[in-house]
Amino acid sequence: MSRTKTEGDSAPRGRDRPAESVAKRIKSAKASALARVERAPRPVLRIAVSFLRALTNIEPFDRAMTLAAQAFVSIFPLLIAWAAFADNGGTSVGDELANTLHLSDSVRTALDKSLPQDTEPSTTFGVISVLIVLISATSLSRALGRMYAKAWHVAPSGWSNGGRWIAVIVAICATIVATQYLTEWAESFAQNVLVIALIFLLNAMLYAWIPWLLLMRRVSVLRLLPAAALMGVGSVGLNLAGHVYLPPALEVGVDHFGSLGVAFTLIGWLFVMAFVLIVATVLGAVIVQDEGVGSLVQSVRRRAAGLSHRA
Repeated sequence: MSRTKTEGDSAPRGRDRPAESVAKRIKSAKASALARVERAPRPVLRIAVSFLRALTNIEPFDRAMTLAAQAFVSIFPLLIAWAAFADNGGTSVGDELANTLHLSDSVRTALDKSLPQDTEPSTTFGVISVLIVLISATSLSRALGRMYAKAWHVAPSGWSNGGRWIAVIVAICATIVATQYLTEWAESFAQNVLVIALIFLLNAMLYAWIPWLLLMRRVSVLRLLPAAALMGVGSVGLNLAGHVYLPPALEVGVDHFGSLGVAFTLIGWLFVMAFVLIVATVLGAVIVQDEGVGSLVQSVRRRAAGLSHRA
């Protein structure tokens, strides 16, 4: 009788051992994670938590897809218009893109089918086309304005001073064109290093100016500098990664979907660029709005003011 009871008791205990082992592992993992959190510097931990919370609130994936779609229907028509009015020696838009990325003949053919080959302004763009480009451009600027307002916790700027929307789009296109010319100019190692530095400076200046303008100067340029510097670094990385990723991605897209593959690939890459912009903006805003960083900046300002008075 006692043997039967002992055997009956041992069976549930044997079944409980795996559960107890899993519970111990979970408890150990939690303890290890808490220990790592405790060892982490408090300002870094605070900024990381605030960044993740702010990034979640801004809905980065939905916003990045919106910006990518708006950029696709705004940036590319304006770049085509630039190619139409600029003197490129008769080179089409597709040939310019193919030469920059060193694309294969199949992708070059698909680009020629997708993009206009005639670079005469009178045949490429008419009055209706220009109006469509301008309307699309303002929609991208407004989407950027809503993203910046959400990241900086300010009210949207509304419809006042609509000329700033066109100015933002023109500045973005001018930076893209300048980056392309710089990339084509660089040949030696020293020139490539110089181009990387110039791309960083151009994009940092651009993404400090854009939110300052779209938010109607309600956020100072000084507070926008961290996010602008992060976007400058991100732009350099995107420029380098684009030359590695886009050629094979375009070839795969053309092989599977033909001319539509070009559109799919470019929209996907624009999504990545928009996501990097959102992350840089949110992280820069969190750093500036952090209490510890703010007190540090105030301390530096007081010391600088004291030194200037002594001098």
